Amino acid sequence: GGILADDMGLGKTIQVIAFLSGMFDAELVQHVLLIMPTTLVSSWLAEFARWTPGLRVKEFHGTSKAERTRNLERVQRKKGIVITSY
Repeated sequence: GGILADDMGLGKTIQVIAFLSGMFDAELVQHVLLIMPTTLVSSWLAEFARWTPGLRVKEFHGTSKAERTRNLERVQRKKGIVITSY
């Protein structure tokens, strides 16, 4: 686990995406949980889609209970990332 905190605009999102992409490519990790403020969830989903389109990234926030359950099951069965808020 870890916390990455710094001033805005320094590239933290891209750094984390690149790091996680490398971890998945090297098969060093299968499941990741990212927890962030609600206001950042959609931005992170868009950045993952932009930089790592082949990586399974699912949202665990704001959707119905059935959709959240489905997303968790998909990530559990296969490799992937779950993004949620606190």
